Amino acid sequence: MDKKDNIRCRSRRSFKKRFSLCALSLLLAVSVLFLACCGTVTPPPSAEEKQALIDRIETVNVEACGSMAECFGRWKLPKGYDVSKLTSAESVIYQHYYKPIVPAEAARTAVDCFLNLYYDKISFSDKTAYTDALLRCMVLALGDDYAVYRTAAEYAGYANSMSGTYGGIGMTVRKDYTSGEVEVIRLIAGAPAERAGVMLGDLLYSVEGTLVTKETIDSAFEKMQGEVGAAVHFEIKRGDRIISFEIVRENLDNITVSYKMLEGNIAYIAVTAFKGTTAKYFKEYIDKAEAAGAVGFIFDMRDNPGGYLVSVQDVLDHLAPKGSTLFSYGTQKNPPDEYFSTSEHSISLPSVVLCNAATASAGELFTAAMRDYNSAGILKATVVGTDAATFGKGIMQASFPLKDNSVITLTTALYNPPCGVNYHGVGVIPDVTCEESEAMDTAVAELLKWIQK
Repeated sequence: MDKKDNIRCRSRRSFKKRFSLCALSLLLAVSVLFLACCGTVTPPPSAEEKQALIDRIETVNVEACGSMAECFGRWKLPKGYDVSKLTSAESVIYQHYYKPIVPAEAARTAVDCFLNLYYDKISFSDKTAYTDALLRCMVLALGDDYAVYRTAAEYAGYANSMSGTYGGIGMTVRKDYTSGEVEVIRLIAGAPAERAGVMLGDLLYSVEGTLVTKETIDSAFEKMQGEVGAAVHFEIKRGDRIISFEIVRENLDNITVSYKMLEGNIAYIAVTAFKGTTAKYFKEYIDKAEAAGAVGFIFDMRDNPGGYLVSVQDVLDHLAPKGSTLFSYGTQKNPPDEYFSTSEHSISLPSVVLCNAATASAGELFTAAMRDYNSAGILKATVVGTDAATFGKGIMQASFPLKDNSVITLTTALYNPPCGVNYHGVGVIPDVTCEESEAMDTAVAELLKWIQK
């Protein structure tokens, strides 16, 4: 090999070395860029790490902690959750929840919930999912069946369903927060659910792969509603069978009030819920019945789960004389605020209110108000029930948005009918009870008693 060949050989070796170094540098740069864009994937904690966390929860004293988030930090929960969001959400809870909270006790309940429901099922590198899971458990730790954390998408679906028009399949359910059962109690005629073969009495078993339990009862059902034209996948339990459905949502006008004139000019008005459009239709039907020469009203509140307080307020405002108490609400710390009728319209005709054990919340408030107006001599009304008492929900909720548009809904106060006696946990006791099959006949008979006086 001559000198020139030797120089060329060294040059090629030098080039290969430089090329290899450049390639390695480029590979490292691409890797760094990929990790920067996608985030570092954290391996799931081992069984030993989970046990170590459980041991810390058992041994580390958090009694002096001023918040649940501080307790989580003391216990050294796996890193990756949004501490700022947790702190902000907890501040909302302390400010607005109607009961006092002991942070250490609530934190222990929340972390137990997290370990049981989420620890082995989520990715701790998914900051959003991890934080959402902790927030759901913090809200569950309040021990309040009506408090719930919703993501921005979940709340949008819920708000849409309450507005009066929504994308859905046309079925009304009864939720049992004790058992976690969701029973189909009403189907809109001709709507997608009825056409697909859903039947009254079916129990909702799962929605989009999420089993319906008392922990998921609200979030699971909210997935039933959503984008018009998109399909929802769910399963129902009918006896011993599990039946799967895939139903395309349609744009449904959620009419919650129906009206018909019965024999003898008795006006029948049924209210299935108090939503955004309820008062509009209710007032329209009251005026229509009066113009048609009605001799009395039957207001059917059976299976009415409630709804917006402002909706039942507007409805009662159209019935009670101006200046009458509509309702009051407050907390144990603050005296109740009272709300009064301001409308020039009121009814003079006698009425009967039909209710059952599934009449709840705003449905109960309407029922109790009509009972109280009768007791005070303001209106003539009799409450007929097919059960010994109504559901017994005399507390109100409000929703509070966080910075990312997720929402925490909390119980903020107890609300009372005009007499001022709260019925939460007790229900409204009917004046007259009867079998479900005899409800309409009994209502008509009680109304005729008023008419014939």
